[in-house]
Amino acid sequence: MLSAGCCMPDRALYLQAIKYMCKIRHCFRSNGTCRTGNLWQAKTNTDTDPVPAATKTSLVIDPDAANFQTQLSTLSTVFDTYFKRVSTDTPMDTYNGSAMNILFKQNYYVFGLPNGVITNNGWLLQTKGWKDAYGADGTYDYQP
Repeated sequence: MLSAGCCMPDRALYLQAIKYMCKIRHCFRSNGTCRTGNLWQAKTNTDTDPVPAATKTSLVIDPDAANFQTQLSTLSTVFDTYFKRVSTDTPMDTYNGSAMNILFKQNYYVFGLPNGVITNNGWLLQTKGWKDAYGADGTYDYQP
């Protein structure tokens, strides 16, 4: 479970990585362009935290909870209420002051997990195209 002031458990981090990988599939059409970014900016300019303490302490995000979608909707409402996205002034990826163009490849090895992590977490699936901790082909298809 993820709550304000708490560290994210491995499963939640894994799920975020999978969602990111799903987005990569749709990025091949971006080859030859550079990334531009957004920043979260408070809607009100004050010297204090824009989100009230009571709102922060009530936020709970638990992927295993029956009301997970409601929790995500609540988080979205908090962001919509207190923040806005603004574009960055410069491209996100630069080298010697020049924008670097995107070149997505078909396969990426994002990070390796030690055998113990995979074998001790039955819910942690291996992606198709890679071998699992026992040498079997991965079965998880991250592509929508």
